[in-house]
Amino acid sequence: MHSSDSDGTWPWDKILNRCLEMGLTAFSITDHDTIARRKDILEWAKVHKAMAIPGVELSTVESEESVHLLGYFLEGPLKNLEKMLSGAVEARNDRNKKILKKLQAMGYQVSFEDLASGAACEPVGRPHIARLLMEKGYVKTIREAFHRFLSRKGSAYYPKDDIRLEDAITLLHEAGAVSVVAHPGLLQRSPHDLEQSIRTWADWG
Repeated sequence: MHSSDSDGTWPWDKILNRCLEMGLTAFSITDHDTIARRKDILEWAKVHKAMAIPGVELSTVESEESVHLLGYFLEGPLKNLEKMLSGAVEARNDRNKKILKKLQAMGYQVSFEDLASGAACEPVGRPHIARLLMEKGYVKTIREAFHRFLSRKGSAYYPKDDIRLEDAITLLHEAGAVSVVAHPGLLQRSPHDLEQSIRTWADWG
């Protein structure tokens, strides 16, 4: 699950409390490119005697395709992972500015200050730009913002450099995490190719 610390809408503690109310026995928050709430989640789990698992979701690339990678537990040394995440946040901010410049060139009144003030915290990304466009009245929905401007075929799209999937798996294992590929069914691969990919990724860890 994602909280308002990345592209979700609820704060992390509201999500965990809701999971508890629903009777779930194990649940995890895996925000994009941040582990800022790791200690908070572990403390919440201790207080509530619940299996709330800290995690993270990384944007990676493999065979020229974007692959999202989940890391659960994070029970090892975090220094190298935190260093990589810090660089990822800087890269996101740079990308955001370039997307905003494209939008400004098309006549849309959106600024980096607007974007930063409307986000709960880092990392800030395309979903936040989509919400800003909606708040400004330029689009009616988040989906429209992505379709017109922010998707790969959108008029304001700007690519970003992601860590290689194999390197990300190694990094997560070093941090004491269990790595899992997120929503593999959305990858643009045939069932046969996807099965072969998963076998290869499993060999990486």
